[in-house]
Amino acid sequence: MPGAPVNPTPVDFGSYPQWGIHINPDGTSGSIREAASAAQKMKDMGAGYLDWFATDALAKNALSSQTSAYGSGGQSTAQAIKNANPLSGLAAIGDFFSRLTQPATWIRIAEVALGLVLIAVGIARATGSQNQLSQLVRARLP
Repeated sequence: MPGAPVNPTPVDFGSYPQWGIHINPDGTSGSIREAASAAQKMKDMGAGYLDWFATDALAKNALSSQTSAYGSGGQSTAQAIKNANPLSGLAAIGDFFSRLTQPATWIRIAEVALGLVLIAVGIARATGSQNQLSQLVRARLP
């Protein structure tokens, strides 16, 4: 499945060499790099080689499956990340205002407000401040 981690077998991080793959942003190609030491692997990870394999063959198979997913109509990892958030910028603002015109939004707002009032009444009764509030209200009413 494109977008999922492609390393089927965890690599013992104490054994080298290891092979890392990097998928280009277009999703149609990538590269493999061999790391002979932990320091080299860390440097390569900083350059975008994030999936690591114990053998060159496993790395080649993973690279092939990731890049062929793009050609078969699926999304590569890079494309999935690019398309993950369809609402951005001004579109999100427009979506917010369009939701304000929906009755369900106002029903939810009323439910939350009623819930807050009920919580406040419950806290007032539990702490005994309800008597003080009622005396204050009676003093202000004509």
